[in-house]
Amino acid sequence: MERISEAFDIEITVPKEFPDRSPRTREIGGRIGSNYEHVFTNGNLCLGIPIEVRRIICEAPTLLGYAENLIVPYLYGFCYWEKHGNHPFGEAYHGPRATLNHYKSLFDTRDPKVALAIVCFIYDHGYQDNRLCPCGSGRRVRTCHRQELRLLCEIHNEESLSNDLSEIRDACIEISIREKVSLSNFLPKFLYEQMTRLAVHANSSNSSSKRATD
Repeated sequence: MERISEAFDIEITVPKEFPDRSPRTREIGGRIGSNYEHVFTNGNLCLGIPIEVRRIICEAPTLLGYAENLIVPYLYGFCYWEKHGNHPFGEAYHGPRATLNHYKSLFDTRDPKVALAIVCFIYDHGYQDNRLCPCGSGRRVRTCHRQELRLLCEIHNEESLSNDLSEIRDACIEISIREKVSLSNFLPKFLYEQMTRLAVHANSSNSSSKRATD
């Protein structure tokens, strides 16, 4: 790995619920411009998809761990991109597509409906290994995706789970539009109804979280 030495002015806003809620990070020295795509429109740095940020924080739930494992790699990636025009860790999608791809990769599926079924299952049931696995295999969780579901349930909090549900739903909407079908026809009826019910709760949770942050 190429050695890079740079200095940045960073502002970290730490919620009182940390590490249960993630900090917000900004670069305030003017080094990272608007032409860099890994910055949100509000100026916060996009350190990764929320579920991966949650996983990394859970592994080292301190501000030092947050800085070393998330901010430093981000800044290194920016400096490398600024110098070479590409990213040292590879490029990734953003937003709903990134979250969808994360679930598809974790559960080794190409079907976006399976990813949606998984996040809905976690939202409704948490980890219950006696239930049928949401991947659609017909097997119980304990003999199917036991490890993957347990990991997600250990990492997620209500905020991150609501975010993933919203993002995977939005990704499915994008796919249904491309395929020129309504979302209700793209999804199985039971999954569409489950998603609609849970999305109302997720939107309510996100609104409450935003009010608490503000």
